[in-house]
Amino acid sequence: MSTLKQKAKANVQKEDFKDRNIKVRVNTYIDLDIIKALKHEAEKKNKGYQTLLNERLREAVLSQENFEKRIKRIERFLRIGK
Repeated sequence: MSTLKQKAKANVQKEDFKDRNIKVRVNTYIDLDIIKALKHEAEKKNKGYQTLLNERLREAVLSQENFEKRIKRIERFLRIGK
């Protein structure tokens, strides 16, 4: 095995193969006003708009499974505060 291949193999981590780190090309239609708003916000944050879009989708989709847990925590907090 060449030294280059050995170095490349040594740099590969298990983390690299988790779903979160694998990108998939998707073709979809998104309203222009949404794209403009994302690009504007991304520019302010010095990020790419696709990175920001991915972050927003992650929050919206994956946090739903934690939504019930958050509601229960808030309910417990409100009961204690009474």
